[in-house]
Amino acid sequence: MNRIIESVELDPFYLNTENWPSVFIDNFSEKQKEIFQNRKMAIDLYMQNERTVKEICELTRMKRHHLVRLLRRCLAVDDHGNIWGYRALIPHKQLVRYNLKEFPKRISDKDQRIAGSFQLLLNRHPNIKELIDNLYLRRGKDTVHEPRIKVKNLHKRFLDECRSLGIKPTEYPFNTANLAKRSLERYVKRLELRHFSEGVKRHGEQATSYAKSTGIGEQNHPIIIRPFERVQFDGHRIDAMIAIVFNTPEGDELVEVMSRIWILAIIDVGTRAILGYHLCLNKEYSSFDVLSCIRNAIVPKKSIPLTIPGLQYNESGGFVSEKLPETQWALWDEFLLDNAKANLSTIVRDRLTQIVGCSINAGPVSTPVRRSLIERFFQTLEENGFHRLPSTTGSKPNDPRRRSPEEKAVQYKIRLADLEQLTEILISNYNGTPHTGTNNLTPLEVMEQRINKGWNSLKPQINFFKSTTLFDCDIMNFMYQSWAREFSGLRRDDISVFFKIFKRMFAIMISEYYKNIMEVVVKNSLDENFTIKKVLNIKVPFEISRMPFFAIYFLSKECVIMWKEHIQTLAKG
Repeated sequence: MNRIIESVELDPFYLNTENWPSVFIDNFSEKQKEIFQNRKMAIDLYMQNERTVKEICELTRMKRHHLVRLLRRCLAVDDHGNIWGYRALIPHKQLVRYNLKEFPKRISDKDQRIAGSFQLLLNRHPNIKELIDNLYLRRGKDTVHEPRIKVKNLHKRFLDECRSLGIKPTEYPFNTANLAKRSLERYVKRLELRHFSEGVKRHGEQATSYAKSTGIGEQNHPIIIRPFERVQFDGHRIDAMIAIVFNTPEGDELVEVMSRIWILAIIDVGTRAILGYHLCLNKEYSSFDVLSCIRNAIVPKKSIPLTIPGLQYNESGGFVSEKLPETQWALWDEFLLDNAKANLSTIVRDRLTQIVGCSINAGPVSTPVRRSLIERFFQTLEENGFHRLPSTTGSKPNDPRRRSPEEKAVQYKIRLADLEQLTEILISNYNGTPHTGTNNLTPLEVMEQRINKGWNSLKPQINFFKSTTLFDCDIMNFMYQSWAREFSGLRRDDISVFFKIFKRMFAIMISEYYKNIMEVVVKNSLDENFTIKKVLNIKVPFEISRMPFFAIYFLSKECVIMWKEHIQTLAKG
């Protein structure tokens, strides 16, 4: 049998079976494993040249001609020029495609499927193959194609082409019972897999986008396990309506039903914990709503009072900054968001890169699968909460849960305060509910364990807000652009005076009594005997650790309004 090896032009490298491609047999059935291992033992014994062929056949209970056939299969070369090796021993593995040389002269009623006849037809008539490929994959710019041609219509065009080429009714495919329709179906299925990028376009733009962003190959987004390494952000329109009550000057009540309510949320990828959220009542959320959500995810969370009877916080739930004080003012490294205009606005990108200090990843357009965690969270939020409200609109117009939501919102007086409390409890309970993506641990438990185990010391440390962050920015330009409307009507000198005081007094703004203290400072600064020099020389308690720059942005508006009112009052006096 050494003649078999000598007759094959085999690289000496492959004479050693250890260099053959291996086979993963864990997914095989017990019978398939037994057959494969018996074949492998026979080939190994022969290639080691330590036993005779007769001994190998007796040991493996294999006939000689069967051993020769398996050996030839193993030494064969595939389409890529590699030896088949152990892959050729897989039960029912086809190495060479079956090729029919001649059409059968007669097809009986019992044997209506002749293997290889369809492929032989395409080989002899390339025009038929080109027609099928072009119609199914929508090739050819000069031809107007159907959006998605059905196999039934494609089969008709296939038969018309066969007739135009002069194929007789007594020849294949006309002499079969189904006129080769089943063969055509199998061919286009293989065609779609062979030309995946073209075939996926038949299933719509969304499927095409998913195919480009997912699939086989090297994973371009590694597994994230460190807290605050990556977060995902997105906005979702709540499937519910609420009633807003207005009071007229005459004391009458007017009820307005709002149908577009947005919830914006940020989820930590490593732990699945919701860091913060924000509700928006506008038709579309703006960049300010995005910044508000970012602020809520960074500033330590405080529980809101609950007024709905029976609604209470779950002991195992809560928010990350509330349950784990060591995570307060924590910042993330990467921020994933979609390509909405509000998300990509200049002010949002500037605050994320300059203040938070993270990288921004907008991802491909119209590809929510790249932010699957936040999308799945919104689905859970709807199913566990908003879809159970009597004023729910359901997930689609014909949803059976949608039953006069406008009337139900007014009837049951479902108002904004109720929605805020319900959202608070739903997200709090979500953080305390076991998650299959975290091995049935709650997001809060995962966050606590990984921080206690030193993930922020083994990996790059979690960043926090620092006081030095404040002085790295131009405060005047930042605040003037943010609150230009509040500054309108003031002289530039008055604005400059305000900023001189504010630069000195910003630490007070984040204290618990910043409103009262700031009011005293502003009033005294407008006194004739209280000069600017005295204000700037006041010694103010200054908290150095974890000084949030967001306090400047979100707390300064009230100070600006207060300053404007006093300036106007002084001008009138």
